[in-house]
Amino acid sequence: MSIWKQLFCACALVLCAALGTVAGAHDGAAQPRVMTLVWISPGLVSDETKTRDLINDALRQKLAAYPVEVLDADRSQEMFDEFLMENDLTPDDDSHSRGFLPKKDYLRALAEESGADYVLYINTRITDEKVKAAWLSWAGFKYEVSTLFNVLLYSVKGHKYIINQKVSVKENAAGTSSTERAFNKSCETFAKKHLDLSEVPF
Repeated sequence: MSIWKQLFCACALVLCAALGTVAGAHDGAAQPRVMTLVWISPGLVSDETKTRDLINDALRQKLAAYPVEVLDADRSQEMFDEFLMENDLTPDDDSHSRGFLPKKDYLRALAEESGADYVLYINTRITDEKVKAAWLSWAGFKYEVSTLFNVLLYSVKGHKYIINQKVSVKENAAGTSSTERAFNKSCETFAKKHLDLSEVPF
């Protein structure tokens, strides 16, 4: 191979590598940014952080299948809590059956502050709870709850919901358990079996 052909091949390789690097950087910058938020009423559990992290981890695992950048969940939650306090929007802790569904304007304000393109929001609320005698007498009582999960995916660009789902999950816990344990079980079941993000536009 002549020296000119060798030089031409070397230049071509350098040019392809440079173009690939630029394209890769462009693709990375073009990834939409997703802010995840979960509302767990403090009146439902003794440790809302643990239950919230369970759902946030499930969201992160689901979103890993898509070309998106997921913002830090802890920082996002801090921003959400501060937004509620600053705007006097913190719901009544005792009204746990209602949960908290923010307006689109609230989500847009949070997204703009964090630089997100989408906000994925999960609201949890108990719609029914019962205490029954367990089938086995020695087990005491069985605590049963029905939990409704609202799944909202808000688009900043369109100022609309891309996803607006409602999923109801019923779970129970017996023995030395409580309504809290049954609620946590319903969150685990939702995260493992019912969280569906197949409608995302990414």
